[in-house]
Amino acid sequence: MKSVKGKITLIDRLAFAFFGAVSSFVTGTLIYAVVAYVITEFNNGVLPPFYPVFVFTVSMSVLGFVTANDYIFRILTGLWRLLGNVGNGIGP
Repeated sequence: MKSVKGKITLIDRLAFAFFGAVSSFVTGTLIYAVVAYVITEFNNGVLPPFYPVFVFTVSMSVLGFVTANDYIFRILTGLWRLLGNVGNGIGP
């Protein structure tokens, strides 16, 4: 992402925060689903709490609001690529 030449407004920061919240919630939910599946296979139906997904979502939203940069996009893009590579190796 290129640097912004003008002043970053509150609307810009809210847009970064919204994108951070949505993308981190989707990523956190996917990770939670994988972890919950693995845990329920070993613990006979005991689900882990969903609270860490909300903590991850809020922290990424705050990070997007405070920094107003594309760090969140870079981090989550790398995580999605890693998950895609792992998923490609699981199939038959």
